[in-house]
Amino acid sequence: MRKASGATGNGAAFVLWVVVVPMALMAASAYFWTAAFPKAIPLRSGATPESVDVGQKFEVLGAVFTLGGYVALLATLWYQRQQLVDQRQRAAEDQVRSEFFQLLEAWQEIIHNAGYRGETGRATFVKLSEQLASVVEMKSGGEAGSGECKPDPLFELFYKGDVKALLGNYFRLFYHIIRYVDQSDLSQKDKDGLVRIARAYLSEPELHLLFWNAISQHGIEKTKPLVEKYDLLQNYGGFDDQQFKELYDFRAANRGAKGECLN
Repeated sequence: MRKASGATGNGAAFVLWVVVVPMALMAASAYFWTAAFPKAIPLRSGATPESVDVGQKFEVLGAVFTLGGYVALLATLWYQRQQLVDQRQRAAEDQVRSEFFQLLEAWQEIIHNAGYRGETGRATFVKLSEQLASVVEMKSGGEAGSGECKPDPLFELFYKGDVKALLGNYFRLFYHIIRYVDQSDLSQKDKDGLVRIARAYLSEPELHLLFWNAISQHGIEKTKPLVEKYDLLQNYGGFDDQQFKELYDFRAANRGAKGECLN
């Protein structure tokens, strides 16, 4: 819709300056020549039957028509320049979308090729989520943020060895996909649309893992702000029973303290 509106605006401006303005100038000049000018300067003098010399007035009229043509030429050049700018912008936006889907495909390949303790593909993330949940349940007996119940030490008990080797690449690529969209020249509406597509790929176990990764030392500085900005945990059902949910600023995504939508 934004592109269509821009094209419509450029087309209207083109018609205005190439057609309307020159036509108005020439029509006004023709009216002055045929109606107003003969009354102001009679074509014949009262003292002599000889015609009044009006050659210079014709030159003025010709100059007006020339000016109209010059305005039309400038407007045409401006319109062509705007068309070129729009084409380059559309090409750049199409390139962002194309590269986004290529990155998304590479990210999904990591998921499909994943394997852990006899599980493969997305089932791997179910196993990892269950393992993380057991660690949190076993170690987090106190209040959030107190002693060993700080999120980072809890996550580090899980995020090591084969788990770190497997999830490290997964989280890094996902972060760069969202960051790539966020830093692009797309409108915010278009950015939100692409991120929603990426968010739709996240399963519940992946959301669980992302929730914890983003508040750990591995994601709190870079990943967490993007998670909040683009509401990447919108579909995560674990908000109601997570004692660490207050570590997220849900206001950035227009959500309440328990993850409920405020719209």
